[in-house]
Amino acid sequence: MTSSSKERADQITSIIAQRQPIANKIAEVIVYIRELDNALKALETNQRKQLEQSSNQPEILKKLEGIDLLSIRPKIRDELEILDKLKARFSRKTLILW
Repeated sequence: MTSSSKERADQITSIIAQRQPIANKIAEVIVYIRELDNALKALETNQRKQLEQSSNQPEILKKLEGIDLLSIRPKIRDELEILDKLKARFSRKTLILW
């Protein structure tokens, strides 16, 4: 191995090593966001129950109907897909050099 190819190999090894903590952090964030998504799902269920039980209380109905939980979850799923791709990218043990 020539000096320049060794330097390049060392540089690649260094870059890969720097990526691993990022991949680990992304994995932690994914777990946290999934937990939040589950909590949001539970809130949706509770909201539906409350809407059914509060049919004779217009003030409560109006407030509960004003909370749009359904539109948040698809956004969370989109962000989780992006994070999964980033995690896969930063977890790779190889680099694609141009």
